[in-house]
Amino acid sequence: MPAIYTCPSFFPLTIPLWFIFTIWFASLFIKFFGSKEPKISKGPDPNALVIIPCKGADLMMGSNLEAAKHQKYRKYSMVAVVDSADDPAVVHLKKHHIPYILSTEACSSCSGKVRAIATAISKYPKFDVYVILDSDVRVGKDWLAELVAPLSSSAYGMSTTYPIYKPYNGRFWEKVKMYWSTVGLSLLEYKKTRFGWGGSLAFEKSLIRHNMGKFKEAVSDDITLTEIAKKEGAAIYYSKKAQPVVFCSETRETFFEWSNRQTALSMLSNNNLFYYGLLKYVSEALMVVFGITLSFIDPIFMLLLLPTATAVTKDYIRTGSRDIISSIVIHLILPFIFLSNFTSARRMQTITWRGKTYKLK
Repeated sequence: MPAIYTCPSFFPLTIPLWFIFTIWFASLFIKFFGSKEPKISKGPDPNALVIIPCKGADLMMGSNLEAAKHQKYRKYSMVAVVDSADDPAVVHLKKHHIPYILSTEACSSCSGKVRAIATAISKYPKFDVYVILDSDVRVGKDWLAELVAPLSSSAYGMSTTYPIYKPYNGRFWEKVKMYWSTVGLSLLEYKKTRFGWGGSLAFEKSLIRHNMGKFKEAVSDDITLTEIAKKEGAAIYYSKKAQPVVFCSETRETFFEWSNRQTALSMLSNNNLFYYGLLKYVSEALMVVFGITLSFIDPIFMLLLLPTATAVTKDYIRTGSRDIISSIVIHLILPFIFLSNFTSARRMQTITWRGKTYKLK
């Protein structure tokens, strides 16, 4: 037996480390067996309205709009919503022949996106299904059909998917965003932590019919729709086949602005998320630190890096990225980035999105 295990001052340290590792392995086992979705038999296509809230000109917006226009789905209409006719997005909407309306719905504290969605629903009340699509999202031809199909089952009131964030310029912080965001994929894959992602989300008209008042006072459209679905007992379907792509151009400053905002909004929907996140990422950070340092004493402690190796492997498959060196480096520092996000978001009283500031409440 190596001398390290007989050292009285060292042995107590190994107990919590291996306990953390055991908890991680058990959670991985539970997720694996709890993430499979049932197959959906496609029924008649419901009449769907695709709502595209726009503010400003997003990266590759023209190509995104063209992709949204060409769907293998028979019964759908599309409308964009802008705050004003001189919004920079209007140039792209006109060029690609996307009809648009002005956001006019009255609300006191809602975000611009919520106001835009509420305007479209109020103006076009006869559709069976409403679909939200962000203008920075690139979809495939089967996106709408795959996203709407689960709603033919009475078990589901909402269907969603989650993107892969693709680096536009190949910069380091763009790659960090790509791997950072895969936590959303993990949450959607597990039914207990599933939520509706507002960049690509479909829901039945009945879900919003009696909850428009609540929705119109919301800062976050997807968090509020997720809360409504849970309140109504409507299950959320994760449509992996509808997965889109979002091209991102990031610097360190824009990445942390985005990731802190996303974390703050997530914590707004769940008061205990801060403590869960703290426990999870402190544990992961400890495994990285001790896995690296203690492996020089005894190679068996390299097992503490197994969560990092697993994440690298999963994201290799998920993202299609073949930059292994960057992936390993980023995954080693991700727990520390997440901890920074949680501590920063904990102190945030407001968020700023597209030039407007909203109070978190």
